[in-house]
Amino acid sequence: MVAELLERAKVLTLTTTGRVSGQPHPVTLWFVYHAKAGAIFLLSYPGKEEQGTDWYRNALAHPDVSLSVRGETLKGTAVPSPESAVEKAATRIRDMLSEKYGRAMVSYWYGDEPRFPLKIEIADAVDE
Repeated sequence: MVAELLERAKVLTLTTTGRVSGQPHPVTLWFVYHAKAGAIFLLSYPGKEEQGTDWYRNALAHPDVSLSVRGETLKGTAVPSPESAVEKAATRIRDMLSEKYGRAMVSYWYGDEPRFPLKIEIADAVDE
C-alpha cells in the first residue's frame, strides 16, 4: 500500500527538525521512490555556503523525518551518501528524476550545479 502511494505521487512534503530552532521545517519536494530499497531519494541544491539547503542540513543534523504524501504521513530516516559516492548517487537520482518528471523539466529545475543526494529510508515501507 505504501509503495503504491509513493509510486503514484508527484510531490511530497518533507518535514525536518530545524537544526538551530528545533522547530518543524516542512518543504514540498520532487522525489523518486525505489521499492526494493524501501526508500525515497532527493536532491538538494547547493544552498548557503555550498553545504546544501536548509532541509538537507536539517536532515543531516536530525535524521528522523516525516513525509506527507497525498494526506498520508510516513516516518523515515535520512541517510546521506558516503562522501566517496556523492557524485555517483547524485547522477543516479537525477536520472531517476528524469525518468519520472522528464529530462527537460529536471534539467530546467536542477540545472548543472552540483547536488547533494539524500536517501530517506521509509519506516512504513514493506516489500509487497
